[in-house]
Amino acid sequence: MTVKSFNYASAHKWCRKTDNPQDLFGPDNVIYCPQPREKYTLKPAEHVLKYDKIGDLNQFYEDNILIKDQEFIIGDLFLTAINDVKLFRKNIYLDSYHIFLDESIALAESCGNEFYSDLAVTRESIKVPQNALNLDGYKLPEGEDKPIKIRFYNDQEAIKHFDEDVIILTSPHADNFFHWMLDVLPRFWFNDAFPEMKNMTIILPDNIQTPYWEEFLKIIGKERSYYICKDGPISCKRAYIPSLSSGCSPKQIKFVEKFLTESFGVSTSPTRKKKIYISRTDAEKRKIRNEDDVLEVLEEYGFEKVILTELSMKEQIELFREVDIVVAPHGAGNSNMIFADEGATLIEFIPKAYRQRIFWLTTDFKNQKYGRFIVETNDKLDTMKVDITRFRKFIDPILSK
Repeated sequence: MTVKSFNYASAHKWCRKTDNPQDLFGPDNVIYCPQPREKYTLKPAEHVLKYDKIGDLNQFYEDNILIKDQEFIIGDLFLTAINDVKLFRKNIYLDSYHIFLDESIALAESCGNEFYSDLAVTRESIKVPQNALNLDGYKLPEGEDKPIKIRFYNDQEAIKHFDEDVIILTSPHADNFFHWMLDVLPRFWFNDAFPEMKNMTIILPDNIQTPYWEEFLKIIGKERSYYICKDGPISCKRAYIPSLSSGCSPKQIKFVEKFLTESFGVSTSPTRKKKIYISRTDAEKRKIRNEDDVLEVLEEYGFEKVILTELSMKEQIELFREVDIVVAPHGAGNSNMIFADEGATLIEFIPKAYRQRIFWLTTDFKNQKYGRFIVETNDKLDTMKVDITRFRKFIDPILSK
């Protein structure tokens, strides 16, 4: 058997492509793609370019492609409608959800719509090709050519059957705030686009025991029912599957901003009057070892310290509607910049080995300014000790404007 990922390139092989959205509600397996993949050019990371040319870091920024425009591919935005599917979890490579259409077609859920590429699967083993290595931070076990043993869930009877149309919103890492904000919620765009889907049951992942999920379920539970899919397979008469595109697009960023601000009754008119420092003292990784020294510098410019996990989702949105400048270690809470005004600034402390560009991308989508202050780390938790002298040289010109 061959496993195909949820992306346009593979979906068109088993679904009929349509330009008519009403075909989604007919009898056939179809895929509707209102936004094909496109190229997007990111602007340079402004404050890295202007203010942090110190010592040997110049070459590092060149290597990291931070001081010049970079081309980025925005994935397809699509909706697939499929008849008679089975959904299950914890089977093929990693801890995510998979769909079997029949004995010959299986779909592996994927961050970015193309994480898995093609996986060659038999009933006994799975072999992952070289081009699937190291994507999105994942690596194969040692000996990448060795097949990985799996359990073949398609032989199991479904523990729950839906004799109705459902929407599948399962997602890898849905218990992480960043992935909830920029992987799960962007898939909810169909809610505004298709009134026909308003009363359909939503199938959700089981790793959602977090405060922001609880708040989200209160919102959607007012309008529709939902079912949390655990280990056992479920089956359904017809499934609607929105594309899963990590980092999403300007259109989806705007949708999430509008959806959450309206759902929580937050003002739609952002202002730029607050300067905040986001602390990760409550987190396991990427803490600032000498945070008090950093705060001493920032407090001279009127910054206040914030721990986001102490705030409700509504309070986080309200806070970021008022920010002008945010200084923070790299972390999921920086996703809240989608609620900030155009022209707002995000400065990240980021470990030198990191190559993530997601918040560079999302701030660019919002016409905001982005910068990063590179910090050496020497432990597995990426704890950072900031060179205060160098930090002053970096931050003073920015904050003195």
